[in-house]
Amino acid sequence: MKRMVWSIAIITVIIGASVFGIFNLIHVSDEMLELTSSAQKAVDDEDIKKAEELTEQLSSFWDQQHRTLILYVRHNDVDEISKYLSELKQLLEHGNYSEYSSRISHVELLLQHLLDSEIPTIQNIL
Repeated sequence: MKRMVWSIAIITVIIGASVFGIFNLIHVSDEMLELTSSAQKAVDDEDIKKAEELTEQLSSFWDQQHRTLILYVRHNDVDEISKYLSELKQLLEHGNYSEYSSRISHVELLLQHLLDSEIPTIQNIL
């Protein structure tokens, strides 16, 4: 009987951790995609001060969240997003707005790929 109780407890912990991971990833991705979209719009509107503020918010939010994400997400995806985010501020400071837009688009693509690859769907399971 004790084995059955322990088995159910372990399965419950695993399911709980998985559900937490999925919802946390969805939250982080949504927030990041919103910030990247706003930063891209600010650069397109030539509002560089706003783009700098949004880029700082983006970097700060990612710095807070990436330590949790690496517990259950592939490290190479998280590292690649971190790499591109670290370059954004410098691109704005040097006036390289086209490269900034390219990097923001790439971060958005990586975030979407990360979300798509971690959500349990038939394509991911098979």
